[in-house]
Amino acid sequence: MLWAVATAFFVAWVVGLTSTYAESGFIHVPLVIAIAVILAGVVMKRRTT
Repeated sequence: MLWAVATAFFVAWVVGLTSTYAESGFIHVPLVIAIAVILAGVVMKRRTT
C-alpha cells in the first residue's frame, strides 16, 4: 500500500515537472512526500521483523 502511494506521488512529480515550467519549489513537494512514504515503509518493516 505504501509503495502504491509513493509511486503515485512520484508520478505526480514527474508529470508536474515535465508538463509545465516549475517556477517555485512547490513542484518538489510530491517527491518529498514519496521519499517520506518510502522511508516510513522501510522503518515500519524493520520494526516488525
